Amino acid sequence: MNRKKTLLIGSAFAALVLVGCGGGSSTSASTGYLVDAAVANADYDCVADGNFNKTTGPDGSFTCTNMSQVRFRVGNLVLGEIHTLPSDKHVFPQDLVGVARTVNNDNVVAMAQLLQSLDSDGNPENGIAIAQESKIAVAETERAFNPADLTIYQDSASVAYRPTHVAAQQHLTQNIQAVANAGVNTGTAAANAGVNAGTAAANAGVNAGNAAANAGINAGTAAANAGVNAGTAAANAGVDAGNAAANAGVNAGSAAANAGVNAGTAAANAGVNAGTAAANAGVDAGNAAANAAHGIVGI
Repeated sequence: MNRKKTLLIGSAFAALVLVGCGGGSSTSASTGYLVDAAVANADYDCVADGNFNKTTGPDGSFTCTNMSQVRFRVGNLVLGEIHTLPSDKHVFPQDLVGVARTVNNDNVVAMAQLLQSLDSDGNPENGIAIAQESKIAVAETERAFNPADLTIYQDSASVAYRPTHVAAQQHLTQNIQAVANAGVNTGTAAANAGVNAGTAAANAGVNAGNAAANAGINAGTAAANAGVNAGTAAANAGVDAGNAAANAGVNAGSAAANAGVNAGTAAANAGVNAGTAAANAGVDAGNAAANAAHGIVGI
């Protein structure tokens, strides 16, 4: 990957991270990027801030607190200005001309031709870095960029590399696509991160649910076992109580039977004794009557 694409993709990623983070409060500084390829050492003025004569960084970066009016220049040559920072944080020639990001506009392509021709090493494929002497020479006094004067600007800056309309158009198209692709990749990465986080949360929820279910099953099993044990103990206690009552009944019955036998035996013995006494008395009476009938007087 060449330096130009690295700078563009890096700036696109950084810009999208800033967008994802909310971009800060309305009073905090915001950073954007001036690009055909990344345009380094271009001049810009934070007009709304009252902060002038600043230069873009190696990645084309520029920073203002208020983006409601930011003017871009190459020395005294005013390229154009923005009144709001684009959502992707990148400022292309189309944004300075004030048209949609198409490469079929002659004014846009003429500005791209100028920026590419001002590259200090004549190779805009590795980024555009504008030399200080080129900025001074391109326009002696302040003036607005005029596509019809492209050759005059190039002659004044004594540039060697002068891309054709088609070559500049193709270069600009490639860089617009590179920024767009970086945005897509960043969005895809964010989406994948969201999916992964959601999957992890879902798995954590499933695991927690399984753990809770297992804990419930274990608690239920323990309660059931405790109930079975308590029921068994109660049943055993009932059996023991029944056995004790039965044994008590048997013992009471045996005692009553023995008492009845003893009472019957006593009554029988009493009857025998009474009968024996009565029989003896009858014998004695019969003997006495017999003796009296025979005149036998007892001595």
